[in-house]
Amino acid sequence: MSYWRTYYHLVWTTKNREPWITAERIDMLQKSFRVVAKDMGAFTHAIGGMPDHVHVAVSIPPTITVSNYVGRLKGSSSRYISKSIEDPDTDVFLWQSQYGVLTFGERSLPTIVAYIENQARHHENNDLWRPFEQLDPIEPPIRHP
Repeated sequence: MSYWRTYYHLVWTTKNREPWITAERIDMLQKSFRVVAKDMGAFTHAIGGMPDHVHVAVSIPPTITVSNYVGRLKGSSSRYISKSIEDPDTDVFLWQSQYGVLTFGERSLPTIVAYIENQARHHENNDLWRPFEQLDPIEPPIRHP
C-alpha cells in the first residue's frame, strides 16, 4: 500500500473503573502502546489519561481493524503492567472489554493531541469534550420508513 492517512481517537477504562493508572503506569502504557504501534505499522500521536481511563490518538493502517489493534494494545499493556504489580496473585491490571472510537481529519490532529495530553486539566476544569469521553454504546438513530 503506497499511501494512507487514517486518524482515530480511542478511549477505554480500567476494569470496573478502578484507579490503576498512576504517573508511573502512564509511562509504562506509553512504552507498551508504542511497541504495539511499531509492530503493527501504526503511528501513535498521543497517549494520555486519568486514573481510570486512557485516551490514544493513532494512525492505523487500513489493513488492520480497529478492534484488532485495540485488542493488542489492551492485552500487551495489561500483561506488561501486571508483571510490575507487587502481588500478581491477588492484583492484576485489567481493562474493560468495550472501547470508544472516533475518526477525525488530519487538520484536527493538533487539537486532538492537545486534548489528550491535557486530560488532567480538562477533568479538573470540567471542560470535557463529551464525544471524546464516550464509553457507553449509543442507541442507533431510529429510521422511519
